Amino acid sequence: MFRNLLVVSVLCIAFCGSCSEGPGREPQPLDDFVECLNDYGLMLWYHEYEYLSKAQVELFGASFDLLNAHSCYLYDEEAPVGKRFTKTYECLHAGIWTFPTWNFPDGYNVVGLVSLEELGLFTGCRLPQPGSSIED
Repeated sequence: MFRNLLVVSVLCIAFCGSCSEGPGREPQPLDDFVECLNDYGLMLWYHEYEYLSKAQVELFGASFDLLNAHSCYLYDEEAPVGKRFTKTYECLHAGIWTFPTWNFPDGYNVVGLVSLEELGLFTGCRLPQPGSSIED
């Protein structure tokens, strides 16, 4: 019984994880910008409970779900206080210690909160013009 529940849970998570990009998802103003950042090879490493990382994530709004981004810590509510966050293997392996960290394809890292305008300058990706609609 437990095994069947586990299999169903994993399938639901896998299916729902793709829903953010599926046909039911409404296009967002920053979607094209985010896709350009992904095509450029940019990767964001962040800690979802750290204030600068939260601010970085909020800049992207609903388009954040499309961004090539990795949360570096797992939260375990059952763990003793002081040991509730566990750093992921990916972040340990990449040597990421400060958040947020933007990793460029040439191996260069930019640490800290980076504006969308700066990301556009670094990558050549164009932000949508103010007042333009998604269909423009």
